[in-house]
Amino acid sequence: MKKLIANQNDILDDSWHSEKIKNINKFLKEIGFEEKKILKGVCGNISYYNEDINMFIPNGIDIPKDSIVFLHYPCNYLDSIIIELLKSTKINRQNKIVTLVHQLNIFSYDFNLYNDIEFLNGSDYVLVHTNDMGRFLKKNGLTAETISINGFDYYVDGDLKEEKEREENDKYSIDYICDNRSDEDYLLNGFNRMRMKNYYVNYYSAERGVGGELAPITDIRYLGKIDYRKIYKEMCGDFGIIYPMCNMRLSDEKSLKLFTSVEETIYILNGMPVIVFSDSPNASFIKKEGIGIVVNSLDDIDEALGHLSNRRYNEMKRKVIRIRDKYSRGFYIKRAMENLESML
Repeated sequence: MKKLIANQNDILDDSWHSEKIKNINKFLKEIGFEEKKILKGVCGNISYYNEDINMFIPNGIDIPKDSIVFLHYPCNYLDSIIIELLKSTKINRQNKIVTLVHQLNIFSYDFNLYNDIEFLNGSDYVLVHTNDMGRFLKKNGLTAETISINGFDYYVDGDLKEEKEREENDKYSIDYICDNRSDEDYLLNGFNRMRMKNYYVNYYSAERGVGGELAPITDIRYLGKIDYRKIYKEMCGDFGIIYPMCNMRLSDEKSLKLFTSVEETIYILNGMPVIVFSDSPNASFIKKEGIGIVVNSLDDIDEALGHLSNRRYNEMKRKVIRIRDKYSRGFYIKRAMENLESML
């Protein structure tokens, strides 16, 4: 079968979301996929709120028969049009549509889960972060087959930084990435009430974000904006923490269980063990591999670090380096796609 990555549009900018899409595409190309502009159409000028803007207007699909077509979701404003065009021609073309879910729109801006499910049901296979995410989608009407990747790979352009063993220090340092101001408020309100005898917190804001207005607080330090394209060699904490989402859209579901946080991958690429909560999707994986600490709440962190010897920490760090090599080689996405191909 022809293996295609759908260039869903030529709109891939320097945003963090676009960077994740580009990363996955690079790994897919290493196993024989090629990127193709699948939409036929023209650029048109439309009026939007009394402003003239240029927008791509599709009028068809351009893909060969008997192909695997790989999509990212969500990608851009053409998502719904693309899936409808693919669905309408799928039987005649005998194509298999595979969609990787980066995020569900219901957790960002769209309160209607139906729109997510409707798009994904145009696929034959849906790659999900975790088994919990697959079960959640099935419960809410997904009919496509789900495949759990259980990891989020990140393409590294160049060498990863050399890691050294930690020397004895009075306190451990914990790094955290704030994606927006809400994250920063959430972080500071949480940690500011903690007893932090055995650690302090460094936090960064995303490249497009804001940050630092509420710092400094004694043991919480703002280290500036971070560039996601170089993030795998910019952080230097002893741990990275995966903090619960602060903007929940589904109050009756534990959304933290649905997604493997990409921040987890970023910390591991920096050679840092991670601190996660017990209801995190990868808590069992992190515990099994010995690459971090699992806690029930923020209150548990200080005691856990107080009992952690420097020798045990360095053992944990060595195990992180082994997992880091898998992430940087695209191990998880390649394994998922190669297993899928063997079933077709």
